[in-house]
Amino acid sequence: MATSTSDPRWFRTDTEIEAVSSLEFVLAQLVGVTQDDQAWRWVIIGLDRCLQSFLIASFGTAPAFLALRKEDSAHLYRAIRGEVPYRDKYYLQNLESLYKTAKRVHGWPVTDQIDRNIARLQELRNNFLHRHPGSWSVEVSLLVAVTASALSVIEYVGWRSNCFPWYHFRDGSSIVAAETLRLARETLRGFEKALNQRTQEEP
Repeated sequence: MATSTSDPRWFRTDTEIEAVSSLEFVLAQLVGVTQDDQAWRWVIIGLDRCLQSFLIASFGTAPAFLALRKEDSAHLYRAIRGEVPYRDKYYLQNLESLYKTAKRVHGWPVTDQIDRNIARLQELRNNFLHRHPGSWSVEVSLLVAVTASALSVIEYVGWRSNCFPWYHFRDGSSIVAAETLRLARETLRGFEKALNQRTQEEP
């Protein structure tokens, strides 16, 4: 994976590195799911981070205005113009809103099913991170479908839309990340096939 510095005294990252690193994390967790279904929480949390990073990076030189919440984007614009002081913090849109913004800006060809699954990805991520004490169940088939849709969007953003700034890297990360994505989708298909076989075998 590409890194932004060779200086061991510092950990440094940015949006593009987060996108590629999170994709590698998702692959590792998908491999883990075949051994421990508790790894699904990390698949979902990692996918949320990965897709968010790919979407923000796709906005190019204007990520702040497109990625921020509407009220924060308007305030930042006024601050740049010297009309108001800068705030200490500006907040990103949530994943579903970022996804809708990217669709509007880039005109990506996606299906209604993918739209619904990206909304579900955000819901699942929130449940895993902020769930109150108690039990909770979710169909594995839903986790598989949501993951497949998110990987499809990541593929489009990263390699088919010409929107992702691979020029940010100088070490062939596009090729490495493409292989990571291929392996993630292959692992998911293998898991889904095995799941369907087990389901059919059950009385």
